[in-house]
Amino acid sequence: MAGGVAPSLRVLVDMDGVLSDFEGGLLRDFVASYPGEPHVEPAQRKGFSAQDQYRRLREDLGDKIASVYESPGFFLSLQPIPGAIEAMREMIQMPNTEVFICTSPIRKYDYCVSEKYIWVAQYLGPKFVERLILTRDKTVVSADLLIDDKDTIKGKRICATT
Repeated sequence: MAGGVAPSLRVLVDMDGVLSDFEGGLLRDFVASYPGEPHVEPAQRKGFSAQDQYRRLREDLGDKIASVYESPGFFLSLQPIPGAIEAMREMIQMPNTEVFICTSPIRKYDYCVSEKYIWVAQYLGPKFVERLILTRDKTVVSADLLIDDKDTIKGKRICATT
């Protein structure tokens, strides 16, 4: 842009499945909590909802898998996806780029919300907590780019995905 400041690029980065290993933590805790129950290996997971896929294996398994991610400490125990924290640190250094974490809390959010804040502070530092956006509808957050593991984002506004 001649004689002016280049406009900022606003990037939203999802947390679960992009920064934190939700699937790995879910399998680890499910197997520990329900040894001997059938489970789905991460490579075999299909669709976004683990609860739906487990329910198809056997009706009661849907509630059991949900009890895992609704438990206290679950979100705190998630490990970063290899390279994700380093990538975030690089992105926030990019000129004319604003980077935010935009994540959806689970419906039973008793522990989820506070644990996501603590997780961000632990892995990205307390200043990054100010860049954490929690919303059930990511389409209402204005951004140029959304990095998300969910292939279809639905909400009040139309969201282009690739």
